Amino acid sequence: MSKPDAAGRLFQAGFSCSQAVFTPFAEDAGLDTETALKLSQALGGGMAHLGFTCGAVTGAFLAIGLRHGRVRVEDSAAKEKTYAVMTEFARRFRARHGDDLSCPPPHRLRLGHGRGPKESSGRKSLSNALRDVCPGRGRDPRRPPPMTAPGPPLGGLRFAVHTFGCQMNENDSERLAGFLRAAGASPAASVAEADLVVVNTCSVRAKSEEKLQSFLGRLRTLKKKRP
Repeated sequence: MSKPDAAGRLFQAGFSCSQAVFTPFAEDAGLDTETALKLSQALGGGMAHLGFTCGAVTGAFLAIGLRHGRVRVEDSAAKEKTYAVMTEFARRFRARHGDDLSCPPPHRLRLGHGRGPKESSGRKSLSNALRDVCPGRGRDPRRPPPMTAPGPPLGGLRFAVHTFGCQMNENDSERLAGFLRAAGASPAASVAEADLVVVNTCSVRAKSEEKLQSFLGRLRTLKKKRP
Protein backbone atom coordinates (compact mmCIF):
# COMPACT_ATOMS: atom_id res chain seq x y z
CA MET A 1 0.00 0.00 0.00
CA SER A 2 1.33 3.46 -0.90
CA LYS A 3 2.08 6.07 1.75
CA PRO A 4 -0.83 8.32 0.63
CA ASP A 5 -3.23 5.37 0.77
CA ALA A 6 -1.99 4.34 4.21
CA ALA A 7 -2.23 7.90 5.54
CA GLY A 8 -5.71 8.39 4.09
CA ARG A 9 -7.00 5.14 5.55
CA LEU A 10 -5.64 5.90 9.00
CA PHE A 11 -7.26 9.33 8.97
CA GLN A 12 -10.59 8.07 7.71
CA ALA A 13 -10.50 5.42 10.44
CA GLY A 14 -10.45 8.24 13.00
CA PHE A 15 -6.76 8.74 13.82
CA SER A 16 -5.31 12.25 14.09
CA CYS A 17 -3.48 13.96 11.21
CA SER A 18 -0.14 13.55 12.98
CA GLN A 19 -0.72 9.83 13.47
CA ALA A 20 -1.90 9.33 9.89
CA VAL A 21 1.15 11.01 8.37
CA PHE A 22 3.83 9.62 10.69
CA THR A 23 2.80 5.99 11.10
CA PRO A 24 3.31 4.76 7.49
CA PHE A 25 6.87 6.10 7.52
CA ALA A 26 7.56 4.77 11.02
CA GLU A 27 6.67 1.26 9.93
CA ASP A 28 9.30 1.45 7.16
CA ALA A 29 11.89 2.24 9.83
CA GLY A 30 10.93 -0.82 11.87
CA LEU A 31 8.84 0.99 14.48
CA ASP A 32 5.73 -1.00 15.33
CA THR A 33 2.35 0.52 14.55
CA GLU A 34 1.14 0.76 18.15
CA THR A 35 4.26 2.66 19.26
CA ALA A 36 4.09 4.97 16.24
CA LEU A 37 0.45 5.82 16.93
CA LYS A 38 1.11 6.50 20.61
CA LEU A 39 4.19 8.61 19.88
CA SER A 40 2.41 10.87 17.41
CA GLN A 41 -0.98 11.16 19.17
CA ALA A 42 -0.20 14.22 21.29
CA LEU A 43 0.60 16.29 18.20
CA GLY A 44 -2.90 15.97 16.73
CA GLY A 45 -5.24 18.95 16.48
CA GLY A 46 -2.39 21.44 16.33
CA MET A 47 -0.68 19.86 19.38
CA ALA A 48 -3.28 18.44 21.78
CA HIS A 49 -6.15 20.45 20.22
CA LEU A 50 -4.45 23.75 21.03
CA GLY A 51 -4.53 24.97 17.43
CA PHE A 52 -0.75 25.32 17.12
CA THR A 53 1.35 23.66 14.39
CA CYS A 54 -0.69 21.49 12.02
CA GLY A 55 -0.62 17.79 12.95
CA ALA A 56 0.17 16.85 9.36
CA VAL A 57 3.31 19.01 9.59
CA THR A 58 4.48 17.77 12.99
CA GLY A 59 3.82 14.21 11.87
CA ALA A 60 6.04 14.90 8.87
CA PHE A 61 8.73 16.37 11.14
CA LEU A 62 8.69 13.17 13.20
CA ALA A 63 9.08 11.14 10.02
CA ILE A 64 12.03 13.29 8.92
CA GLY A 65 13.66 12.92 12.33
CA LEU A 66 13.18 9.17 12.25
CA ARG A 67 14.94 8.99 8.92
CA HIS A 68 17.77 11.50 9.40
CA GLY A 69 18.07 12.18 13.16
CA ARG A 70 21.36 11.61 14.99
CA VAL A 71 21.82 8.77 17.46
CA ARG A 72 25.33 9.71 18.59
CA VAL A 73 26.01 13.02 20.28
CA GLU A 74 29.11 13.61 18.16
CA ASP A 75 27.20 13.13 14.89
CA SER A 76 26.60 16.81 14.22
CA ALA A 77 26.29 16.10 10.49
CA ALA A 78 23.12 14.06 11.10
CA LYS A 79 21.74 16.83 13.31
CA GLU A 80 22.33 19.48 10.68
CA LYS A 81 20.98 17.21 7.93
CA THR A 82 17.76 16.74 9.92
CA TYR A 83 17.37 20.46 10.46
CA ALA A 84 18.11 21.19 6.81
CA VAL A 85 15.49 18.73 5.54
CA MET A 86 12.90 20.06 7.99
CA THR A 87 13.67 23.65 6.99
CA GLU A 88 13.34 22.80 3.31
CA PHE A 89 10.09 20.95 4.01
CA ALA A 90 8.70 23.99 5.85
CA ARG A 91 9.81 26.29 3.03
CA ARG A 92 8.06 24.19 0.40
CA PHE A 93 4.97 23.82 2.56
CA ARG A 94 4.71 27.58 3.02
CA ALA A 95 5.30 28.21 -0.67
CA ARG A 96 2.40 25.94 -1.55
CA HIS A 97 -0.05 26.60 1.30
CA GLY A 98 0.81 30.01 2.76
CA ASP A 99 3.10 31.11 5.57
CA ASP A 100 0.91 29.83 8.38
CA LEU A 101 1.85 26.32 9.62
CA SER A 102 -0.87 26.22 12.26
CA CYS A 103 -3.80 23.82 12.26
CA PRO A 104 -6.47 25.07 9.79
CA PRO A 105 -9.88 26.10 11.17
CA PRO A 106 -12.49 23.32 10.97
CA HIS A 107 -14.42 24.97 8.16
CA ARG A 108 -11.33 24.81 5.94
CA LEU A 109 -10.79 21.06 6.33
CA ARG A 110 -12.06 18.82 3.57
CA LEU A 111 -11.69 15.13 4.30
CA GLY A 112 -11.17 12.74 1.42
CA HIS A 113 -8.54 11.74 -1.05
CA GLY A 114 -6.90 13.89 -3.69
CA ARG A 115 -4.25 11.36 -4.71
CA GLY A 116 -1.89 12.18 -7.47
CA PRO A 117 0.27 9.76 -9.46
CA LYS A 118 2.49 7.32 -7.60
CA GLU A 119 5.82 8.78 -6.64
CA SER A 120 8.88 6.91 -5.48
CA SER A 121 10.90 9.31 -3.33
CA GLY A 122 10.27 9.66 0.38
CA ARG A 123 9.89 13.42 0.12
CA LYS A 124 7.31 13.25 -2.67
CA SER A 125 5.42 10.47 -0.90
CA LEU A 126 5.35 12.62 2.22
CA SER A 127 3.91 15.48 0.21
CA ASN A 128 1.18 13.21 -1.13
CA ALA A 129 0.43 11.88 2.34
CA LEU A 130 0.01 15.43 3.63
CA ARG A 131 -2.38 16.26 0.82
CA ASP A 132 -4.45 13.15 1.51
CA VAL A 133 -4.78 13.82 5.23
CA CYS A 134 -5.37 17.55 5.02
CA PRO A 135 -6.36 18.49 1.46
CA GLY A 136 -7.92 21.72 2.73
CA ARG A 137 -4.35 22.96 3.05
CA GLY A 138 -3.95 23.19 -0.69
CA ARG A 139 -7.14 25.01 -1.55
CA ASP A 140 -6.28 28.61 -0.81
CA PRO A 141 -3.00 29.95 0.66
CA ARG A 142 -4.87 33.14 1.54
CA ARG A 143 -7.19 31.28 3.92
CA PRO A 144 -8.32 33.20 7.02
CA PRO A 145 -6.12 33.03 10.13
CA PRO A 146 -6.65 30.11 12.53
CA MET A 147 -9.44 30.29 15.06
CA THR A 148 -8.32 31.40 18.48
CA ALA A 149 -9.43 30.27 21.88
CA PRO A 150 -12.31 32.15 23.54
CA GLY A 151 -11.31 35.32 25.35
CA PRO A 152 -12.99 35.00 28.77
CA PRO A 153 -11.31 32.45 31.05
CA LEU A 154 -13.34 29.33 31.75
CA GLY A 155 -11.29 28.08 34.66
CA GLY A 156 -13.23 25.74 36.92
CA LEU A 157 -15.88 24.89 34.34
CA ARG A 158 -16.33 21.33 33.16
CA PHE A 159 -17.41 20.79 29.59
CA ALA A 160 -18.70 18.04 27.32
CA VAL A 161 -18.69 18.08 23.52
CA HIS A 162 -21.26 15.71 22.02
CA THR A 163 -21.08 14.89 18.32
CA PHE A 164 -23.60 13.57 15.81
CA GLY A 165 -22.30 13.04 12.30
CA CYS A 166 -19.29 11.98 10.29
CA GLN A 167 -15.51 12.10 10.79
CA MET A 168 -15.47 15.76 9.77
CA ASN A 169 -17.82 16.55 12.65
CA GLU A 170 -15.62 14.52 15.00
CA ASN A 171 -12.57 16.54 13.97
CA ASP A 172 -14.45 19.82 14.41
CA SER A 173 -15.42 18.67 17.91
CA GLU A 174 -11.78 17.91 18.72
CA ARG A 175 -10.84 21.47 17.78
CA LEU A 176 -13.69 22.88 19.88
CA ALA A 177 -12.57 20.82 22.85
CA GLY A 178 -9.06 22.17 22.38
CA PHE A 179 -10.28 25.77 22.47
CA LEU A 180 -12.20 25.09 25.67
CA ARG A 181 -9.15 23.50 27.30
CA ALA A 182 -7.00 26.46 26.23
CA ALA A 183 -9.54 28.77 27.89
CA GLY A 184 -9.17 26.93 31.18
CA ALA A 185 -12.09 24.51 31.12
CA SER A 186 -11.66 20.80 31.77
CA PRO A 187 -13.53 17.83 30.27
CA ALA A 188 -16.31 16.35 32.37
CA ALA A 189 -16.57 12.63 32.96
CA SER A 190 -20.08 12.68 31.48
CA VAL A 191 -22.68 15.05 30.07
CA ALA A 192 -24.57 14.87 33.37
CA GLU A 193 -21.54 16.31 35.20
CA ALA A 194 -20.80 19.08 32.69
CA ASP A 195 -21.33 22.78 33.36
CA LEU A 196 -21.18 23.49 29.63
CA VAL A 197 -22.44 21.19 26.88
CA VAL A 198 -21.56 21.82 23.23
CA VAL A 199 -23.52 19.84 20.65
CA ASN A 200 -21.95 19.54 17.20
CA THR A 201 -24.18 17.92 14.59
CA CYS A 202 -24.37 17.26 10.88
CA SER A 203 -27.03 19.31 9.08
CA VAL A 204 -27.10 16.99 6.07
CA ARG A 205 -28.02 13.61 7.48
CA ALA A 206 -31.57 13.27 8.78
CA LYS A 207 -30.55 10.60 11.28
CA SER A 208 -28.17 13.02 12.99
CA GLU A 209 -30.94 15.60 13.39
CA GLU A 210 -33.24 12.96 14.85
CA LYS A 211 -30.58 11.98 17.38
CA LEU A 212 -30.08 15.66 18.19
CA GLN A 213 -33.75 16.15 19.06
CA SER A 214 -33.67 13.16 21.40
CA PHE A 215 -30.45 14.41 22.99
CA LEU A 216 -31.90 17.89 23.54
CA GLY A 217 -34.76 16.30 25.44
CA ARG A 218 -32.22 14.65 27.73
CA LEU A 219 -30.46 17.97 28.23
CA ARG A 220 -33.73 19.65 29.23
CA THR A 221 -34.15 17.06 31.96
CA LEU A 222 -30.61 17.66 33.19
CA LYS A 223 -31.15 21.42 33.08
CA LYS A 224 -34.15 21.14 35.39
CA LYS A 225 -32.04 19.23 37.89
CA ARG A 226 -29.13 21.67 37.57
CA PRO A 227 -30.52 25.10 36.65
